[in-house]
Amino acid sequence: MQGTIATPIADLQEQLGARLVDDRVGLVDDKVGLVESRLYDSQEEMNQFVILSLDFDTTSKRFNINIQKSQIKALQDQQAAANECLVGRFTFIDSEVQPLAMARTTNYHFLLPIVLFLIAAVIGMLYALCIWKHHVTQFMHSIECGNPAVRKSVQDARLRGLY
Repeated sequence: MQGTIATPIADLQEQLGARLVDDRVGLVDDKVGLVESRLYDSQEEMNQFVILSLDFDTTSKRFNINIQKSQIKALQDQQAAANECLVGRFTFIDSEVQPLAMARTTNYHFLLPIVLFLIAAVIGMLYALCIWKHHVTQFMHSIECGNPAVRKSVQDARLRGLY
């Protein structure tokens, strides 16, 4: 009797073991499926994020380009308006243009006296500066001779490089 009972128990244990293995394999398959689906979902989300960021970059670049184009267009319009204003002010008849061009080339003889005057003015200013410095130096020397306290402060200032 025990032999007949032992075989059904052994058979039951084998069946239960096989079912347990099948259940564990099924659970592992389910877990792998969940992980794969989560990975696929996260890859889709990452792809959508990359696409959105690329769209944002291209949109912002296009926006910046449009702003630059509009600024360039506005500057060109301002330049065109200024050119029209200048053309309106400085339109000459051909008979007027030729004498003006000739006068411009013949007026260079006034340039030399003007340049010489400017050079003389600069030299005169330098000479006046030298004379002023000489008078200031004499004044400071006269102060040094008179008051000992002033003499000391002037000597200190000279040592520091102020005079």
